[in-house]
Amino acid sequence: MTWINKKDSKKNSSLKGRYSLSLWINWLFLAMSALILAYTYYRAEVIFQGGKSTVYLKYYIVSLVSVFFWTGVLWLRDSVRANIVTTTISLIVGIYMVEAGLIFSKSLNSHGNTIAKMGFEFDQRTALEVVDDLREDGVDAVLSVRPNSVLTIDKKLLPLGGISNKTTIAGNENGYHMIYLSDRYGFNNPDSEWDAAQVEWLLLGDSFAEGKAVSPGKDIAGQIRVITNTSSISLGKGGNGPLIELGTLTEYTETIKPKKVLWLYFEGNDLISDLQRDKAIPLLYQYMNDGFSQGLIHRQEEIDRKLKKFITGKVKLSKTRWLRLQKIRGI
Repeated sequence: MTWINKKDSKKNSSLKGRYSLSLWINWLFLAMSALILAYTYYRAEVIFQGGKSTVYLKYYIVSLVSVFFWTGVLWLRDSVRANIVTTTISLIVGIYMVEAGLIFSKSLNSHGNTIAKMGFEFDQRTALEVVDDLREDGVDAVLSVRPNSVLTIDKKLLPLGGISNKTTIAGNENGYHMIYLSDRYGFNNPDSEWDAAQVEWLLLGDSFAEGKAVSPGKDIAGQIRVITNTSSISLGKGGNGPLIELGTLTEYTETIKPKKVLWLYFEGNDLISDLQRDKAIPLLYQYMNDGFSQGLIHRQEEIDRKLKKFITGKVKLSKTRWLRLQKIRGI
């Protein structure tokens, strides 16, 4: 009998420990739900001042339901609560394991194969390989350089455009690389647009304004030219934030004086990560002062040299890493 009592005592102790842990986890889920609800309110009502309430409605619903659910679970029997907590944790871990597997299994080749199965061709070369192939064919090609990549390389000169008058290679999202002939300031425009008697449209923004992943002429500025039969210039570059765009507007509208300016805003990062990043760059922050300018429109040769030097260093680093990887693999 003593042995049985000891066994029952250990079993009860184990159950109490399990129930106690499930109770703490229950409170943790409840606290997390409340925090998500508070953060949703902060985003919707403070940052966007109620202008995005409909966008955040689903987050309100999910977080509120979660708060009520975990509050209700607190009042259930210990055994029931422990089962609910265990099931929830198992589902969360399982979902994240599946997601991790999908992320690690995803590669450029699998993306290319998927597109190929859909009946489309997919260029599996890297941007650097495209540049090398074009140069072998006698084309003076360069890699695209985004302003946010060179924010800290020089305290006296911050390029906001690209390398001028070069065949420029950017990313591949649709099965083909974005290849365009840059204008006199390194942007994705026909150079003749800068000679128009009146520029009707000027576009500011990030990759959407640049036309990343689409062929020349299919970008927004190109479509505006076709539809309106007027002059349109895009100053967009992938990764741009509000301060970079303000600086670009200041630097490159000195001579063209556009009638209309379109700022393409991306909610995902423009006023959150991009603005915080840009504010930390002293030279970039000076664009908040009236009259400040780097005079970039008159310094294109200097900009070209600096960006070419940056690309050379980047290419050398990429090739060094590639050779190391091949050595590790024993190739």
